[in-house]
Amino acid sequence: MANVFWRDNHSRLDYDCFGDLVIFDTTYRTNRYDLVCAPFVGVNHHWQNIMFGCAFLSYETTESFNWLFNTFLESMGSKAPLSIFTDQDQAMANAITGVFLNARHRLCLWHISKNAPSHLNSFNSSREFHSFFNKCLYHCETKEEFEKTWEEMVNKFSAQDHRWLNNLYKIRAKWSPAFNSDFFHGVRSTYRSESTNHALNEISSKIISLYEFVLKYEKDLLGKWRRNEANADFFSSQSSPIIVVQDSKILKHAIKLYTNTMYKEFEKDYLTGAGALSCKEIPFGDTVYEFELINLESKNKGVYTVFLDINILKVECSCKKYSWMGMLCSHALVALHRKNIHEIPEHYIHTRWTKDVKKHVYMLGEGELIRMNEKEARVIYTNRAMRLAYDLVTRSENCKEARSIILTAFTDGSKLLD
Repeated sequence: MANVFWRDNHSRLDYDCFGDLVIFDTTYRTNRYDLVCAPFVGVNHHWQNIMFGCAFLSYETTESFNWLFNTFLESMGSKAPLSIFTDQDQAMANAITGVFLNARHRLCLWHISKNAPSHLNSFNSSREFHSFFNKCLYHCETKEEFEKTWEEMVNKFSAQDHRWLNNLYKIRAKWSPAFNSDFFHGVRSTYRSESTNHALNEISSKIISLYEFVLKYEKDLLGKWRRNEANADFFSSQSSPIIVVQDSKILKHAIKLYTNTMYKEFEKDYLTGAGALSCKEIPFGDTVYEFELINLESKNKGVYTVFLDINILKVECSCKKYSWMGMLCSHALVALHRKNIHEIPEHYIHTRWTKDVKKHVYMLGEGELIRMNEKEARVIYTNRAMRLAYDLVTRSENCKEARSIILTAFTDGSKLLD
């Protein structure tokens, strides 16, 4: 059997909205045909898994991955991801470098953690070693903290000549959170790959043929994920969480912007800043202020530094949460509050976490229209209008009230055109 890649129109729409980050996983094989099942997974504005497409590969070679990534790129209008997470495979890494030229390639911690026991041998029985190792994997916030912890681990357990650990250390910039302040939307946990693998295993355990696998994939995995997103879209548009601090203007601003899930993330940081952070303000300039903050409830009593320019509403924190998550951190929120800034500055509202993210995909600016001829404008209009209609139908299919709203809108629109 040759290599195969497929996606549907819904996946293309999702990629237009959330294709800045791709998690590509080749660790699952179909039982009967021994083919590599390679899903392209993303993260939507509700912090849920979404599917951009899937492939079956006969071989895991650089040539196979080159074909797959070029096919994927062509199907997505030549738009490459900004960041891609994968397992530790050299053939795949070679293809990513050659096809996704500017993408930041990082390794998924779940794969490293899963493969570690087969390489660590005598260290597997040591709880103390695993404490050090897990801290290096997940909990070091700075490069200095990582280097200190790694050195202490290697020296304490005489692992200076351990080949696998040495090789892992050489590529630490590709997996350690301490080295990754890029925009990875907070994907530092193991959840994405683990949950996808679990779903594929459940499908495979019930079927015997490739045809059945694809049908189950469409219904049980893709269908479930999309129903979850449609439900979350509906609840975010029709209801809001209770604001825990009723008089907080910045929380009222956030709840209008973000989906319910991402608002709760914002609120959690706001409350941490209000109740658990000790803040010291240091004079710095006429419009620029420096703050030193310590989390009193954290085991790690690290000091975080925030610079705030109230003239241009620029805020930077040493924790770099905005860089890797696209949302302001608790430290930055404290600084804004101290200077009576009660709305999120517009340039710190990342569209991908908002309720209206898909509306931005459908909008066509005047500048775009001016640069297009009539034929190009018609093609763009048709493409975006069909995606919008498809999205509205899928979002409303599980709710009687929502279906009625959409049908009424379509009927009214049809009458206006007649």
